[in-house]
Amino acid sequence: MATSILASAASFKTLQTTLSSWVLTVTINNTGSEVNLFNQLVLVEPDQVTTSVKTDASVKVIVYQSDPYQPGDPAAKNLLANVLWNITQLPQATIAVIDGPARGAANEFAVACDMRFASNKAVLGAPEAGITTAAGEKYGWINKALDSSDELYSYVKELAHRIALFPREALVGIKASIDKRTQPSKEQIFFNANQYLEAAAHPEVRELFGKLLVLSDGLTNVEFEKNLGEEGLQLYN
Repeated sequence: MATSILASAASFKTLQTTLSSWVLTVTINNTGSEVNLFNQLVLVEPDQVTTSVKTDASVKVIVYQSDPYQPGDPAAKNLLANVLWNITQLPQATIAVIDGPARGAANEFAVACDMRFASNKAVLGAPEAGITTAAGEKYGWINKALDSSDELYSYVKELAHRIALFPREALVGIKASIDKRTQPSKEQIFFNANQYLEAAAHPEVRELFGKLLVLSDGLTNVEFEKNLGEEGLQLYN
């Protein structure tokens, strides 16, 4: 089945896939956005890959990475809950590579993976908390921080291929045991999404969204996204 995913990769608009020794690498690159925005279109295609490889015995590990930035679009939250749930249901080990900004929906996508590794360029955040909407994660975001992009990709590649050496059945069993203790329920994920939608409908929050779109040039300003922690304070002036 992974062969069919690779064959259809040319039709994807926001990602590329490669398969090597049981490790499927999914590189998210929204070429329609100057800041590689993690929007609703981006959510659809990784989710197609996720659901397609779930029963694929030729894939033991899935590595999700992004090139180069990955800020989140507030509107993407509408689809996000179902996408996050599907990732948590994968029997394969999932790894998120964070080599730049990953905020909002992009951050929650990374948190849904089993492991997260980051370079010194990584910026994680839940800006939705600043506009009174619910953030969907807890602190303790990454498993390991690396000093450079080269170290990050080298480390994850070695780890992913090491994991893939083990029998698929053993990996599935180990992950199931861990998930039983740590995985959020479907109800929790969708409760969070509903909290967001309710808050986003409030006039004050809608006004803040409007200011955000103006300040960020419609979520296209790279410098604004890179410095959102400081630039975002303008929302409250």
